[in-house]
Amino acid sequence: MSRNPSEALTLRSQMQNTVEGIPLAIALLLLFVVSSGCIHADATASFERLDGPTEVAESTTVDPDSLHPSVRTALSNGTSERTTEDSFLTGEFSDKDTVQYRGAYYRLSQREVGKVTAEGIRVNVTRTQRPAQYRLRELPNVDREPIERKIDSIRDSNPRIITEQLYELKERNRSVLLEEREIVVSHRGRNYTVAARDHETLERNLYVYESSVVANSSVEYSNRLLRNHSFTLEAPPESSESVLNEAIDDTYYGEETEGFSSLKDRFMQENPYILDDTRGVWFVRYNDSLYKAELRW
Repeated sequence: MSRNPSEALTLRSQMQNTVEGIPLAIALLLLFVVSSGCIHADATASFERLDGPTEVAESTTVDPDSLHPSVRTALSNGTSERTTEDSFLTGEFSDKDTVQYRGAYYRLSQREVGKVTAEGIRVNVTRTQRPAQYRLRELPNVDREPIERKIDSIRDSNPRIITEQLYELKERNRSVLLEEREIVVSHRGRNYTVAARDHETLERNLYVYESSVVANSSVEYSNRLLRNHSFTLEAPPESSESVLNEAIDDTYYGEETEGFSSLKDRFMQENPYILDDTRGVWFVRYNDSLYKAELRW
């Protein structure tokens, strides 16, 4: 099956970021174990104990620092600039769409507002002893932001990172990296070579992110969550007791037994916080404690 250049670029990046820093023997062993199906569980159940409204609120929110900088302005302004970022988080996927910001709780939403032709590049960042031409904070935002998000993850055992960046037409003339192709920057006492590679012309969707206040305090937000998505588990099915105890002590990880199925059936009678084809999340009171419970099947 053929891939377009954009997909190939992303795939290569994912493979390099995954394999770098892992000894070859371990990487091959992991590949064998995963491909042979040795790592497998039909069902899991975990209970996270929550003490007080702050912990309830924090269990469903993301930190503002985990937002893309181009999205973060939606919190202070109500709406963001147009951006090609198609996820509001800089890190891995999260189903949390609420952000705590200056004591209040905001929900972010995304609107597609058009398309843009952009220049995409791979950015290689490597430690170096060469003299610096720029301090990282002096670079234009469009150059600095993708580097800044990952540069602190460079370690002696893995002295290079690879990231990607898109430059819209209006941003190209502001970019030092596009003009010079390779520069040396200083950051927190160390110098790094930053090089642009694998140039492509791409068409990307443009998005605007908007924020709306859902609560003005952790108590208000917690009460809202629990009012809509919590229940009390009384007299659980006898067959599920071992699964329930294991989930509370640590995590139940195993087969979708009669005990797990009966626990799942009981939870499915209640209003979930999250529910899809393979998992559900509930707030549950059990034995005088409150838990955030997640079942996967």
